[in-house]
Amino acid sequence: MARDPALTVTVVGPAARPGGASVAAGAMIGSIGEVTTRTFASPGSRAKFELGERALRRWPALLDDLGLAPSARGTHVVANSSSGALDDQNLAALIDAAAASDGAFEEIDPRSIPGLEPAPTQRPMRAFHLPDEFGIDARSVLVSLEDDARRMGVRFEDTLVAALDASGGVVTGVSTAAGDCIAAGAVLVAAGAFSQPLIEAATPLGSTVPIVAGVGVAFTARRVLGAPFETVVRTVNRAGSCGLHVVPLGGDLEYFGATNVVFRSPEVGAGVGMSNFLTECAIGQLDRNVFFHRIESWHIGNRPMALDALPLLGAGPISGMYIAAGTYRDGFHCSPEIAEGVAELIIDGDSTRLQGFSPTRRPSLPSDIEESIDAFVHEAVSGAFEFGLTVPGSLPGDVLASWFRSRAQEVFDALDLDAGLPPDTLHYLALNRRSDDDLVWAARALRQAD
Repeated sequence: MARDPALTVTVVGPAARPGGASVAAGAMIGSIGEVTTRTFASPGSRAKFELGERALRRWPALLDDLGLAPSARGTHVVANSSSGALDDQNLAALIDAAAASDGAFEEIDPRSIPGLEPAPTQRPMRAFHLPDEFGIDARSVLVSLEDDARRMGVRFEDTLVAALDASGGVVTGVSTAAGDCIAAGAVLVAAGAFSQPLIEAATPLGSTVPIVAGVGVAFTARRVLGAPFETVVRTVNRAGSCGLHVVPLGGDLEYFGATNVVFRSPEVGAGVGMSNFLTECAIGQLDRNVFFHRIESWHIGNRPMALDALPLLGAGPISGMYIAAGTYRDGFHCSPEIAEGVAELIIDGDSTRLQGFSPTRRPSLPSDIEESIDAFVHEAVSGAFEFGLTVPGSLPGDVLASWFRSRAQEVFDALDLDAGLPPDTLHYLALNRRSDDDLVWAARALRQAD
């Protein structure tokens, strides 16, 4: 890739990144550990997995360049009975993917995992070791990246972008909340879940696949009692979530995460209910000694989720505009590969790394509405059991499924689509929408994008 020595880069955005996903991440660096039954269900989801595989291979060299090391070497995936049947199916998909990969993978005795001391009723039945996957302190990485960027001459403007500036159908720069105009030959919109208002203000709704916010809560705590964790320990990805996990950060600090509730707009405060749910899961499923941990900080982040659950990577709908968003739970992990691809695209005009993720693509939606509803219902029921639901034996076994199915059908009746929706998107529209305005907005966006 040709690099112009005259090229200058300015990063515009709040230095503290309030509500940002990366600054709130653990983070887990791995691809096999993220596999679910949907990972290979479509060309787009398979391409996303391959993007993560390439990124995993780049991380060791990146950490060496930054003078950093993993905070936890290796990942253990545990399977317990604290959720629904979806856990078993996602674990089977993970095992198949591991068997087909070149990476190391081994089933072990769960009792051999350092630090793992769950409640007896939530103990894992199976456990697997992924030695090539690891954990890092995301905040340390961000600080080191910014330091390196400053040394290379990158400018940082600690302010919000108010709007993209355009003239004659070409983006020419940005206007800031401080009232300044910063001219640019190319503008990369990479504001995570905060990207949608900027895109929507500059281009017609539906010009790109719309982005919503997967709000997550996590916390860093200091260990007081018991043996510490030495590796990342996680469950499989669960219904609408990334799975429960702990990432050792060094010393006696441990990161526990993370919840996920999808809303149309980002949140910057932690909800009481999800915070309580996370602490209960950490104590019950990972280590009873977490009861005595001292919380150092809460982390609230917004994962950028496109309505078709695939990234938006590439040129935008108008000249001079580029987008790197919609990465949902994989943005931090995939960032080395995404950054290289975006640089190639802006400087050289093309990049094979980003193929399949055009922001202006037609939304990649499941073709069958009934199958889409079935997938949502299955995930929603599994999620309800993780939240502690018990169904009286006197009720029919499908009573909960019937209720979730009726909520999903309401969504499709309102949207009038001829295609399905990913389970996470359907979960947002069926259960988490703040008002019916969310349905109107999604219907307009998807129809115009189609």
